[in-house]
Amino acid sequence: MQSMVDIRAKKPPKSFILPVAIIFILIFIIGLIFIFIFMSSAPPNLQNLPEPKNNQDGAGRVNMEAHLLNAGICPQTWREHGNRCFRFVKDRKKWTDAEAYCVARGGHLASVHNQTMYNFLKELANGCLIWVGGYKENDEWKWTDGSKFEVKKYEEKSEKDAGWANSQPNNCSGRQDCVEMWSCYGLNDESCHLKQPFICQH
Repeated sequence: MQSMVDIRAKKPPKSFILPVAIIFILIFIIGLIFIFIFMSSAPPNLQNLPEPKNNQDGAGRVNMEAHLLNAGICPQTWREHGNRCFRFVKDRKKWTDAEAYCVARGGHLASVHNQTMYNFLKELANGCLIWVGGYKENDEWKWTDGSKFEVKKYEEKSEKDAGWANSQPNNCSGRQDCVEMWSCYGLNDESCHLKQPFICQH
């Protein structure tokens, strides 16, 4: 009769260890595959995106805004209209600086294609005179987002059209190559060096 010491000293047979090890390895591999598939198919949780390390970090805020906008979500400081997001910026900037501000967030200065958009931007700007995305290049007016510039003359526009203000554009002093939006009268050409508020679109 074997003693207890002899029984405890006995090791499991190798034929038993190998199948168990294989089973554990297979379970581990299946678990990794499941995690990979789940993580690949799950929608991004945009509600729990990491906040910038420092709320004063302007670059962090810009990156966060651009990330949300590119995901189709209007951040708190932006307002949804149609299938786009818009932001009124009170800081006064030259036209080129205003466009750069919008581009850093993945957008452009707002384009005004009809009276409905004009009314929305006017309400968003709370009556302020603002920069929009129109500019002149080689005597041709364009929008910074690449859309077609179809702004009618004051005397030609209908109630649905976006239009120039009366007697505009007049290129006063030969240096008015950027478009501003008047709160009541329509669009106007103005010197790009003037500093004023603006509206971005994405």
